[in-house]
Amino acid sequence: MTWFQKAGADAWAEYFRLVAGSVACVGLISALIGLNASFAWELGREAAQFQILFTMGVMALDMMRPGFVMMGLYFGGRGHLATGGLALSIALALSPVSVRSTTSILSASFLLGAEINSDAETRAQTREALRVQHQNLLQRAARDEAAWRQECARGGCGPVASELEAQLQLTVADAQEVLDRIVSLTEVEEGNSELLARMVTTFESLGLFGAGRQILLPLFLAISLELGALFGPALLLRRRAS
Repeated sequence: MTWFQKAGADAWAEYFRLVAGSVACVGLISALIGLNASFAWELGREAAQFQILFTMGVMALDMMRPGFVMMGLYFGGRGHLATGGLALSIALALSPVSVRSTTSILSASFLLGAEINSDAETRAQTREALRVQHQNLLQRAARDEAAWRQECARGGCGPVASELEAQLQLTVADAQEVLDRIVSLTEVEEGNSELLARMVTTFESLGLFGAGRQILLPLFLAISLELGALFGPALLLRRRAS
């Protein structure tokens, strides 16, 4: 490979690394903006005007913070330490608001998964009890039907047989009601997010989420997103400039 070919290959490799880094940075910033915007949207639900304005303000702050970091590193690298330090200070001062809102959204999602798991256990116990009750009712219905048929075969369908038939119909209606409750509980469980519930179960098994640790994983994810969104574009720009 000649020197020109090697230089061209290195240029293309650097170009693809730049594109991949840019896509990653845009994805991080977009994810952070979306999470914080959803938090602001829910927080301002009581008044439509406040909801829109608050969401726009939070989104603007999310877009401004990476810019302040880039400005801070840019001016700091050129000897303007006061200006660079001021820009970095503004970016870092605004970060706690973003971290708290992102943590709140993520924590709400994880708590929803934990609630789904808890409700699933309660529904499973209720469903098992209803299954036992349904089987008992079916057995009683079989006995009532046998008694009714025996009475009809012995003395005709008189008043006693009518009473036995009414009892049979009442037992069948009770069994159908219990069966409807079992189906309703199953439909509710199928409507929940299985992936979210399994994720929470996995995190609890790993010791990352659970009693006394509900905030740790959401906080870690929020800080990771914040650091990536803040310093990713700046570091990518400095690498390109160098």
